[in-house]
Amino acid sequence: MLDAERVINHLQDIQAWKPLRRLLKEKELPTGGSWSDLRSALAATGKDTVDILVQLYEQLRLCGRKHVYFFMMPDPDRENMLRADVQVEQSPFVAVYPFPAEGDEFLGPRLTKIIEDDKAKYFVFCSHRRLDAQIPLEVKYLRDDAPESIRSSRIRIFQRQRKQACDIVVVPKQAGSFIEIRIDNFDCSTEPKYTEALFQLKLAVNKLFGDKTFNVHATPVNLQPVMDAIYSDPDEGKITELEFISPSGSYKKESLRMKNPEDDLRVEAFHLAGKTAVKTIGIFRLGVIWYQDDGGKELEAAELLLPGTVRTLDDHLLYEARITHMTTQSDYAWIIRRMTKILRDSTSGDNQS
Repeated sequence: MLDAERVINHLQDIQAWKPLRRLLKEKELPTGGSWSDLRSALAATGKDTVDILVQLYEQLRLCGRKHVYFFMMPDPDRENMLRADVQVEQSPFVAVYPFPAEGDEFLGPRLTKIIEDDKAKYFVFCSHRRLDAQIPLEVKYLRDDAPESIRSSRIRIFQRQRKQACDIVVVPKQAGSFIEIRIDNFDCSTEPKYTEALFQLKLAVNKLFGDKTFNVHATPVNLQPVMDAIYSDPDEGKITELEFISPSGSYKKESLRMKNPEDDLRVEAFHLAGKTAVKTIGIFRLGVIWYQDDGGKELEAAELLLPGTVRTLDDHLLYEARITHMTTQSDYAWIIRRMTKILRDSTSGDNQS
Protein backbone atom coordinates (compact mmCIF):
# COMPACT_ATOMS: atom_id res chain seq x y z
CA MET A 1 0.00 0.00 0.00
CA LEU A 2 1.29 3.45 -0.91
CA ASP A 3 1.92 5.97 1.82
CA ALA A 4 2.59 9.70 1.52
CA GLU A 5 6.35 9.37 2.02
CA ARG A 6 6.77 6.88 -0.84
CA VAL A 7 4.83 9.12 -3.22
CA ILE A 8 6.88 12.15 -2.11
CA ASN A 9 10.06 10.20 -2.87
CA HIS A 10 8.78 9.58 -6.40
CA LEU A 11 7.85 13.25 -6.77
CA GLN A 12 11.34 14.28 -5.68
CA ASP A 13 12.78 12.14 -8.49
CA ILE A 14 11.01 14.18 -11.19
CA GLN A 15 10.29 17.62 -9.76
CA ALA A 16 12.23 20.45 -8.14
CA TRP A 17 11.11 21.62 -4.72
CA LYS A 18 9.86 25.16 -5.47
CA PRO A 19 7.51 24.28 -8.37
CA LEU A 20 6.16 21.31 -6.42
CA ARG A 21 5.54 23.48 -3.38
CA ARG A 22 3.39 25.77 -5.53
CA LEU A 23 1.41 22.82 -6.87
CA LEU A 24 0.87 21.46 -3.35
CA LYS A 25 -0.42 24.83 -2.16
CA GLU A 26 -2.94 24.78 -5.00
CA LYS A 27 -4.16 21.45 -3.60
CA GLU A 28 -4.38 23.08 -0.13
CA LEU A 29 -1.82 20.68 1.30
CA PRO A 30 0.79 21.62 3.94
CA THR A 31 4.29 22.11 2.57
CA GLY A 32 6.88 23.54 4.93
CA GLY A 33 10.21 24.77 3.63
CA SER A 34 11.95 21.58 2.47
CA TRP A 35 11.44 17.98 1.41
CA SER A 36 11.93 16.80 5.01
CA ASP A 37 9.33 19.32 6.24
CA LEU A 38 6.92 18.02 3.63
CA ARG A 39 7.45 14.42 4.69
CA SER A 40 6.86 15.36 8.33
CA ALA A 41 3.75 17.39 7.52
CA LEU A 42 2.15 14.60 5.49
CA ALA A 43 3.42 11.58 7.46
CA ALA A 44 0.14 10.91 9.24
CA THR A 45 -2.23 11.90 6.44
CA GLY A 46 -4.95 9.61 5.19
CA LYS A 47 -5.83 7.95 1.92
CA ASP A 48 -7.42 11.09 0.43
CA THR A 49 -4.14 13.00 0.67
CA VAL A 50 -2.17 10.07 -0.79
CA ASP A 51 -4.64 9.95 -3.69
CA ILE A 52 -4.08 13.67 -4.35
CA LEU A 53 -0.30 13.14 -4.38
CA VAL A 54 -0.64 10.18 -6.77
CA GLN A 55 -2.83 12.26 -9.11
CA LEU A 56 -0.27 15.06 -9.00
CA TYR A 57 2.55 12.65 -9.83
CA GLU A 58 0.63 11.24 -12.79
CA GLN A 59 -0.14 14.75 -14.04
CA LEU A 60 3.53 15.65 -13.95
CA ARG A 61 4.44 12.47 -15.86
CA LEU A 62 1.85 13.25 -18.53
CA CYS A 63 2.35 17.00 -18.89
CA GLY A 64 5.90 17.89 -17.90
CA ARG A 65 9.23 18.07 -19.74
CA LYS A 66 8.10 16.75 -23.09
CA HIS A 67 9.35 16.84 -26.64
CA VAL A 68 6.24 17.52 -28.68
CA TYR A 69 5.54 16.53 -32.29
CA PHE A 70 2.40 17.07 -34.37
CA PHE A 71 1.25 14.87 -37.24
CA MET A 72 -1.42 15.32 -39.86
CA MET A 73 -3.76 12.34 -40.18
CA PRO A 74 -6.85 11.88 -42.36
CA ASP A 75 -10.02 12.09 -40.29
CA PRO A 76 -11.11 8.51 -41.12
CA ASP A 77 -7.79 7.17 -39.72
CA ARG A 78 -8.06 9.40 -36.66
CA GLU A 79 -11.63 8.20 -36.03
CA ASN A 80 -10.51 4.59 -36.43
CA MET A 81 -7.96 5.14 -33.65
CA LEU A 82 -10.68 6.57 -31.42
CA ARG A 83 -13.02 3.63 -32.06
CA ALA A 84 -10.42 0.85 -31.99
CA ASP A 85 -10.89 -1.72 -29.23
CA VAL A 86 -7.29 -1.85 -28.05
CA GLN A 87 -6.29 -3.08 -24.62
CA VAL A 88 -3.33 -2.26 -22.41
CA GLU A 89 -0.46 -4.70 -22.87
CA GLN A 90 0.69 -7.02 -20.12
CA SER A 91 3.94 -5.63 -18.77
CA PRO A 92 5.60 -4.75 -15.45
CA PHE A 93 4.52 -1.14 -16.03
CA VAL A 94 0.78 -1.76 -15.68
CA ALA A 95 0.55 -2.89 -12.06
CA VAL A 96 2.53 0.06 -10.66
CA TYR A 97 1.49 2.86 -13.05
CA PRO A 98 2.14 5.79 -12.86
CA PHE A 99 5.25 4.87 -10.83
CA PRO A 100 8.42 3.23 -12.22
CA ALA A 101 8.44 -0.55 -12.46
CA GLU A 102 11.11 -2.46 -10.59
CA GLY A 103 13.40 -5.13 -12.02
CA ASP A 104 16.27 -5.25 -14.49
CA GLU A 105 14.32 -5.76 -17.70
CA PHE A 106 14.82 -3.37 -20.60
CA LEU A 107 11.52 -2.96 -22.44
CA GLY A 108 10.42 -1.00 -25.47
CA PRO A 109 7.14 0.96 -25.63
CA ARG A 110 4.17 -0.85 -24.07
CA LEU A 111 0.64 0.55 -23.97
CA THR A 112 0.14 1.00 -20.24
CA LYS A 113 -2.97 3.12 -19.83
CA ILE A 114 -5.77 4.67 -21.91
CA ILE A 115 -7.29 7.93 -20.67
CA GLU A 116 -10.30 9.59 -22.25
CA ASP A 117 -12.02 12.93 -21.76
CA ASP A 118 -14.42 15.01 -23.83
CA LYS A 119 -11.63 16.32 -26.07
CA ALA A 120 -9.33 13.38 -26.79
CA LYS A 121 -8.06 9.90 -26.07
CA TYR A 122 -4.61 9.62 -24.50
CA PHE A 123 -2.64 6.44 -25.14
CA VAL A 124 0.13 6.23 -22.53
CA PHE A 125 3.17 4.13 -23.45
CA CYS A 126 5.87 3.28 -20.92
CA SER A 127 9.34 2.08 -21.88
CA HIS A 128 12.97 2.04 -20.77
CA ARG A 129 15.79 4.20 -22.13
CA ARG A 130 19.53 4.34 -21.54
CA LEU A 131 20.77 7.77 -20.56
CA ASP A 132 24.16 9.19 -19.65
CA ALA A 133 23.92 11.19 -16.43
CA GLN A 134 26.67 13.09 -14.61
CA ILE A 135 27.21 12.08 -10.99
CA PRO A 136 29.84 13.17 -8.43
CA LEU A 137 32.77 10.80 -7.96
CA GLU A 138 33.27 10.06 -4.29
CA VAL A 139 36.82 10.27 -2.96
CA LYS A 140 36.67 6.71 -1.58
CA TYR A 141 36.69 5.38 -5.14
CA LEU A 142 40.05 7.00 -5.95
CA ARG A 143 43.28 5.09 -5.63
CA ASP A 144 45.21 5.68 -2.41
CA ASP A 145 48.14 7.14 -4.35
CA ALA A 146 45.99 9.65 -6.25
CA PRO A 147 47.56 13.16 -6.04
CA GLU A 148 46.04 15.57 -3.55
CA SER A 149 45.20 17.95 -6.43
CA ILE A 150 42.91 15.21 -7.77
CA ARG A 151 41.52 14.15 -4.40
CA SER A 152 40.53 17.72 -3.55
CA SER A 153 38.89 18.35 -6.94
CA ARG A 154 35.24 18.05 -7.78
CA ILE A 155 35.11 15.22 -10.25
CA ARG A 156 32.00 14.17 -12.11
CA ILE A 157 31.66 11.05 -14.16
CA PHE A 158 29.17 9.82 -16.72
CA GLN A 159 27.02 6.93 -15.61
CA ARG A 160 24.78 5.00 -17.96
CA GLN A 161 21.36 4.79 -16.29
CA ARG A 162 18.12 3.06 -17.14
CA LYS A 163 15.16 5.44 -16.99
CA GLN A 164 11.47 4.71 -17.40
CA ALA A 165 9.87 6.94 -20.00
CA CYS A 166 6.23 7.95 -20.21
CA ASP A 167 5.32 8.85 -23.80
CA ILE A 168 1.81 9.78 -24.91
CA VAL A 169 -0.10 9.67 -28.18
CA VAL A 170 -2.98 12.16 -28.08
CA VAL A 171 -5.83 11.53 -30.55
CA PRO A 172 -8.26 14.50 -30.59
CA LYS A 173 -11.97 14.02 -31.15
CA GLN A 174 -12.39 17.20 -33.19
CA ALA A 175 -12.21 16.76 -36.95
CA GLY A 176 -9.17 18.21 -38.67
CA SER A 177 -7.04 18.18 -35.51
CA PHE A 178 -3.37 17.27 -35.30
CA ILE A 179 -2.25 14.03 -33.69
CA GLU A 180 0.09 14.99 -30.84
CA ILE A 181 2.98 12.84 -29.65
CA ARG A 182 4.78 13.60 -26.37
CA ILE A 183 8.23 12.08 -25.81
CA ASP A 184 9.74 12.23 -22.32
CA ASN A 185 12.47 14.85 -22.01
CA PHE A 186 14.70 13.72 -19.15
CA ASP A 187 16.73 16.20 -17.13
CA CYS A 188 20.11 14.70 -17.94
CA SER A 189 23.53 15.91 -19.09
CA THR A 190 23.45 14.38 -22.56
CA GLU A 191 20.32 14.27 -24.66
CA PRO A 192 18.95 10.87 -25.58
CA LYS A 193 18.00 10.09 -29.16
CA TYR A 194 14.51 11.55 -29.19
CA THR A 195 14.00 10.85 -32.89
CA GLU A 196 14.79 7.19 -32.22
CA ALA A 197 12.28 7.16 -29.33
CA LEU A 198 9.68 8.71 -31.66
CA PHE A 199 10.36 6.07 -34.31
CA GLN A 200 10.00 3.24 -31.78
CA LEU A 201 6.76 4.72 -30.48
CA LYS A 202 5.25 4.94 -33.96
CA LEU A 203 6.15 1.30 -34.53
CA ALA A 204 4.37 0.37 -31.29
CA VAL A 205 1.27 2.35 -32.34
CA ASN A 206 1.21 0.60 -35.72
CA LYS A 207 1.41 -2.78 -34.00
CA LEU A 208 -1.73 -1.95 -32.02
CA PHE A 209 -3.80 -0.09 -34.59
CA GLY A 210 -2.60 -1.48 -37.90
CA ASP A 211 0.46 -1.01 -40.07
CA LYS A 212 -1.01 1.94 -41.98
CA THR A 213 -1.81 4.05 -38.92
CA PHE A 214 1.54 5.86 -39.05
CA ASN A 215 4.02 6.07 -41.85
CA VAL A 216 7.01 5.61 -39.55
CA HIS A 217 9.17 7.64 -41.92
CA ALA A 218 6.70 10.52 -42.20
CA THR A 219 7.94 13.87 -40.96
CA PRO A 220 6.01 15.80 -38.29
CA VAL A 221 4.29 19.11 -38.94
CA ASN A 222 6.72 21.98 -39.55
CA LEU A 223 6.78 24.34 -36.55
CA GLN A 224 8.89 27.08 -38.15
CA PRO A 225 5.77 29.27 -38.66
CA VAL A 226 5.14 29.10 -34.90
CA MET A 227 8.58 30.54 -34.17
CA ASP A 228 8.19 33.33 -36.72
CA ALA A 229 4.70 34.25 -35.54
CA ILE A 230 5.60 34.33 -31.84
CA TYR A 231 8.60 36.60 -32.35
CA SER A 232 6.68 38.94 -34.65
CA ASP A 233 3.70 39.40 -32.31
CA PRO A 234 4.49 41.57 -29.25
CA ASP A 235 1.35 40.28 -27.54
CA GLU A 236 2.38 36.62 -27.87
CA GLY A 237 4.00 35.93 -24.51
CA LYS A 238 7.42 37.15 -23.39
CA ILE A 239 10.57 36.03 -25.22
CA THR A 240 13.13 34.57 -22.79
CA GLU A 241 15.75 33.10 -25.13
CA LEU A 242 16.94 33.71 -28.68
CA GLU A 243 19.61 32.38 -30.99
CA PHE A 244 20.00 33.98 -34.39
CA ILE A 245 22.29 34.94 -37.25
CA SER A 246 22.85 38.57 -38.26
CA PRO A 247 23.01 39.66 -41.94
CA SER A 248 26.82 39.81 -41.61
CA GLY A 249 26.89 36.15 -40.59
CA SER A 250 27.68 36.56 -36.89
CA TYR A 251 26.01 34.18 -34.43
CA LYS A 252 24.22 35.58 -31.39
CA LYS A 253 22.74 33.97 -28.30
CA GLU A 254 20.65 36.04 -25.89
CA SER A 255 18.66 35.17 -22.77
CA LEU A 256 16.88 37.03 -19.99
CA ARG A 257 16.87 36.34 -16.26
CA MET A 258 13.15 37.24 -16.19
CA LYS A 259 13.11 39.26 -12.98
CA ASN A 260 9.55 40.44 -13.61
CA PRO A 261 6.67 39.56 -15.96
CA GLU A 262 7.36 42.57 -18.19
CA ASP A 263 10.83 41.38 -19.23
CA ASP A 264 10.88 40.56 -22.94
CA LEU A 265 13.85 40.14 -25.25
CA ARG A 266 11.90 41.77 -28.09
CA VAL A 267 12.15 45.14 -26.34
CA GLU A 268 15.33 44.61 -24.28
CA ALA A 269 17.61 47.58 -24.97
CA PHE A 270 20.67 45.68 -26.23
CA HIS A 271 18.64 43.39 -28.49
CA LEU A 272 16.45 46.20 -29.80
CA ALA A 273 19.43 48.43 -30.62
CA GLY A 274 21.20 45.64 -32.45
CA LYS A 275 18.17 44.68 -34.49
CA THR A 276 17.48 48.32 -35.35
CA ALA A 277 21.04 48.61 -36.66
CA VAL A 278 20.98 45.47 -38.85
CA LYS A 279 17.26 45.63 -39.77
CA THR A 280 16.68 41.85 -39.95
CA ILE A 281 17.87 38.76 -38.09
CA GLY A 282 17.53 35.06 -38.82
CA ILE A 283 16.07 33.39 -35.72
CA PHE A 284 16.48 29.64 -35.35
CA ARG A 285 15.92 29.06 -31.62
CA LEU A 286 13.34 30.73 -29.39
CA GLY A 287 12.06 30.41 -25.83
CA VAL A 288 8.81 32.02 -24.70
CA ILE A 289 6.71 32.16 -21.55
CA TRP A 290 3.06 33.12 -21.19
CA TYR A 291 1.88 34.62 -17.91
CA GLN A 292 -1.78 34.93 -18.86
CA ASP A 293 -4.16 33.23 -21.24
CA ASP A 294 -6.46 35.08 -23.66
CA GLY A 295 -9.03 35.63 -20.96
CA GLY A 296 -6.54 37.13 -18.51
CA LYS A 297 -6.34 34.02 -16.33
CA GLU A 298 -2.94 33.63 -14.67
CA LEU A 299 -0.72 30.83 -15.95
CA GLU A 300 1.88 29.20 -13.73
CA ALA A 301 4.59 27.66 -15.91
CA ALA A 302 3.56 27.97 -19.55
CA GLU A 303 7.04 27.86 -21.09
CA LEU A 304 7.88 26.68 -24.59
CA LEU A 305 11.19 26.17 -26.37
CA LEU A 306 11.46 25.90 -30.15
CA PRO A 307 14.96 24.38 -30.43
CA GLY A 308 16.07 24.94 -34.01
CA THR A 309 19.63 24.95 -35.31
CA VAL A 310 21.44 27.07 -37.89
CA ARG A 311 20.26 24.55 -40.47
CA THR A 312 16.69 25.66 -39.69
CA LEU A 313 17.46 28.92 -41.48
CA ASP A 314 18.49 27.04 -44.63
CA ASP A 315 15.63 24.57 -44.99
CA HIS A 316 12.98 26.46 -42.94
CA LEU A 317 12.04 23.24 -41.16
CA LEU A 318 11.54 22.67 -37.44
CA TYR A 319 9.73 19.54 -36.33
CA GLU A 320 10.04 19.57 -32.55
CA ALA A 321 8.90 21.72 -29.65
CA ARG A 322 9.88 21.29 -26.02
CA ILE A 323 7.87 21.84 -22.88
CA THR A 324 10.89 22.69 -20.79
CA HIS A 325 9.49 22.53 -17.25
CA MET A 326 7.09 20.41 -15.29
CA THR A 327 3.77 22.12 -15.68
CA THR A 328 0.11 21.80 -14.79
CA GLN A 329 -2.35 20.10 -17.09
CA SER A 330 -4.11 23.41 -17.79
CA ASP A 331 -0.84 25.22 -18.63
CA TYR A 332 0.25 22.38 -20.90
CA ALA A 333 -3.10 22.47 -22.71
CA TRP A 334 -2.71 26.23 -23.14
CA ILE A 335 0.69 25.85 -24.84
CA ILE A 336 -0.65 23.20 -27.22
CA ARG A 337 -3.70 25.34 -28.09
CA ARG A 338 -1.49 28.34 -28.86
CA MET A 339 0.81 26.33 -31.09
CA THR A 340 -2.01 24.69 -33.02
CA LYS A 341 -3.86 27.99 -33.45
CA ILE A 342 -0.74 29.65 -34.86
CA LEU A 343 -0.20 26.69 -37.18
CA ARG A 344 -3.77 26.89 -38.46
CA ASP A 345 -3.61 30.66 -38.87
CA SER A 346 -0.38 30.39 -40.86
CA THR A 347 -1.84 27.63 -43.05
CA SER A 348 -4.98 29.70 -43.62
CA GLY A 349 -2.83 32.67 -44.62
CA ASP A 350 -0.85 30.56 -47.07
CA ASN A 351 -4.04 29.26 -48.65
CA GLN A 352 -5.46 32.75 -49.04
CA SER A 353 -2.32 34.03 -50.69
